[in-house]
Amino acid sequence: MNERSCMQQGKSRLDHWAVSLLVLFVLIVAVVAIWVWLPEKLAPHLTSPQDRGVFGDSYGAVTSLFTGLGFAGLVFTILLQQREIKLQRDDFTAQLNEMQSTRGEVSKQSQIHEMQLNQSIVQLKFNVLQTKLELIKIDSLKFLEHTRGGYAGPQIEEILVEMNGLIQQLESSAGQS
Repeated sequence: MNERSCMQQGKSRLDHWAVSLLVLFVLIVAVVAIWVWLPEKLAPHLTSPQDRGVFGDSYGAVTSLFTGLGFAGLVFTILLQQREIKLQRDDFTAQLNEMQSTRGEVSKQSQIHEMQLNQSIVQLKFNVLQTKLELIKIDSLKFLEHTRGGYAGPQIEEILVEMNGLIQQLESSAGQS
């Protein structure tokens, strides 16, 4: 796996299990090699097992020091992990709050769009009735003056009643918003 593909996926090379296993193996081999090589290098003049035992006992304090440092490192790592978990929890809470506020905004926008749609429908109905009224007026011009009132009058009254109903509907929907 090359570095570019690792970076594109947001992972380092150590995130791959085979690489992690290889690093662990190399570290174990290095520690064992140092463990075998170091006594020979530090005290080559000691040949008897008793002399080497006394020499090894003199490093007991160093062993305690490294054990303590290892434990301190473990506690430090736990504290860092605890801090990271808290940060992740805070991020999650912030994302959740943002999603809830976004949901509220989307709901408000949906209601506004619905009201606008209803007003557009009423406006279209109103325009249709105005067009019908104009057609009736044009038709009524075809008749003589004395017959025009009897022919167009009831139809005009019907359309005017419908138009007044639509106007009231528009006013009530505008009053709700």
